[in-house]
Amino acid sequence: MIRPSAIALSLALNALLLIALVWRGRPSAGRAAARPGESGPVPAAASMGTSRSASAGPKAVEDTTPAFDWSQLPMEPWEAYRDGLRRIGCPDRTVRAILEPAVRHAYSERARALAAPYVGQFWRFVVPPSEARRKPLEDAVKALEEEEKRVLDALFRGLGGPDDGVAGPDPGTAAQLGFLPSAVGDRAADALRRNQERTAEFHRTFQGDDARRRQEGVKALQGELDADLDSFLTPEEKAQFKLRRSPFAWLRELTGIVLTEEELSKVIHAKEQLAAEPLGDNERTAREKAELAKLLGPERATELERAEDGEFQSLLRMADRLEVPTEQATSFWAARRQAAELAQTALKDPALNDPDRQARLAELRGWIGTQAEAFLGGGRGRATWERAEKTWLDQQFKLPEPDPLAPPAPTPTP
Repeated sequence: MIRPSAIALSLALNALLLIALVWRGRPSAGRAAARPGESGPVPAAASMGTSRSASAGPKAVEDTTPAFDWSQLPMEPWEAYRDGLRRIGCPDRTVRAILEPAVRHAYSERARALAAPYVGQFWRFVVPPSEARRKPLEDAVKALEEEEKRVLDALFRGLGGPDDGVAGPDPGTAAQLGFLPSAVGDRAADALRRNQERTAEFHRTFQGDDARRRQEGVKALQGELDADLDSFLTPEEKAQFKLRRSPFAWLRELTGIVLTEEELSKVIHAKEQLAAEPLGDNERTAREKAELAKLLGPERATELERAEDGEFQSLLRMADRLEVPTEQATSFWAARRQAAELAQTALKDPALNDPDRQARLAELRGWIGTQAEAFLGGGRGRATWERAEKTWLDQQFKLPEPDPLAPPAPTPTP
């Protein structure tokens, strides 16, 4: 039997060996769009035409400026890459957007390389003295993280942004306050900042574990914020501000449906009320569906339900890249849903044996593929969708693998 201490050490090592993956999950740590040794997207300033004509009196004179090519930029070291980007006219914000993911990706790869030798020696690091054996990796990763921070600090010093202490505007606050006149918006932003500071200080200094008392303290601070806002916002501005700070304000950003301000206000208010009630998931879903049908009408409520579906939003983004009209993507989404429902029916149909069931699933799999081809712009669209949805396709249109640990089904008695 494995001792608890060994299990704890095993879990600790597993966490340690995931360091490289954790690095990928940090902000701006995605794969670089363009880094030394690779091509990448050309900034707007670098993607102009290679030859232009300019009018010089009655005769056009050809511009003999050499065409720009991305490979002309020195990509090593990082400083030369940065300076090259600025030299061709990239704004500082764009320079940061290109370089920061590239640097983070390079360091995440180095972290993965550090952890790789430990993977094949798992048990050596879960028995005493495992802490001493893991320490070199922990120290190396910590040093790598500090080195990355120094590189980023030096690279972006003077460009503006978070790494040199020049904070940019909070995009969330900008979305909440953008409808206000500039001076009023600045006052509201200051009020929010003060409230955030007071709330953080309250949580930092709160003593004890009385959840009710903590909640009352936060509520009192919210009351102070409301009073502050009431001193300079009109009732209409205050209502719009509350609407934009709702947990359901993301509905404003949905594609695939356009809600008027009146509809948006009603929908958010209904969702907030239902969220505050102690309901089970099924009951809340049913109540919400009925309430939205009453507020928007059945057809508009169905459109909203579809727009809230994450798979539908992904499909719209794909259709946009494929230059497919939204109406066609919507039709394909309906076909996708129908195919999934028919697949579930086939899986549960007691009249089908496994070979017949698999044949039915294969038929549905082929049908949804032809629908993708018809609605998403031909073979290219079908191939793009099938690559993106491979996991979903395998789950929906294949018989589930038998569980080797499941007990055998009871033999029916005559």
